[in-house]
Amino acid sequence: MSNLNSIREKFEKNGVALIKNFCSSEYLLKLVKKSIEFSLNNPSPFAKKINNGNGDFFYDYWTYKRNNSIKELLKSEDFINKIKSISGNKKLNFFHDHILVKYNSAPDTPWHQDRPYYFVDGKKNFSIWITTDHIQENSSLAFCRKSHLSGNEYLPVSFENKQIIGNNDFLKELNNEIIYEEAASGIEIYNMKPGDAIIFNNKTIHKSMPSASDKSRSALSLRFIGDDAFITKKYVNATPPFDKFGMKVEEGAKPDIKWFPELPLS
Repeated sequence: MSNLNSIREKFEKNGVALIKNFCSSEYLLKLVKKSIEFSLNNPSPFAKKINNGNGDFFYDYWTYKRNNSIKELLKSEDFINKIKSISGNKKLNFFHDHILVKYNSAPDTPWHQDRPYYFVDGKKNFSIWITTDHIQENSSLAFCRKSHLSGNEYLPVSFENKQIIGNNDFLKELNNEIIYEEAASGIEIYNMKPGDAIIFNNKTIHKSMPSASDKSRSALSLRFIGDDAFITKKYVNATPPFDKFGMKVEEGAKPDIKWFPELPLS
């Protein structure tokens, strides 16, 4: 438990932390692999493949309701209790899953925060990004250390053309000058092995590096909302678009377990 406490301290301080050997058994790692394979073989209507002329970047999200391997992960009390301990949340509600696969020389993704893509806010919302591959720093994720504490929130950008998506008066433009300021405490980048994971606050500014090898890089990212989560209208083109499927978006409202089920799943 002391190791988990140390990871939690780094996460709370820096907005990001590496969890070595997060999938501590072959069974858990196999479930992650099967989760990704399911999405590749059975893409949802949200799935997209981006190509820059050299390599593809595939992503899909909100697959768990028909992706039995993800359901199995979310039913594991040991798995969920470990995440609670690391994140510092007393209870945990699931937001959505995100499948991400980069092939060959796939493009990078732009600097961004996850929070403005979502209609949930709060200080304790986060993601766990689990890889099934060996990842070197030049193909990894990069995070602006402590940027989750700045109090700033930025307009979402497109992963395809890196242009700003829509507008919201509550959100600022994230330009190169601001990125330089937000990165004043340093950049976190990790070498990773299969089964390792990164936990990061959804207000931490980050980006994905371009693929720098001839091998693919796969990850399952699980998004969670914490104890203090609330609904907000400070977003652009919500992902997933629960609002288009009947969820009411009322500023300050408590998230409904119909859309954000409490974990572990029953």
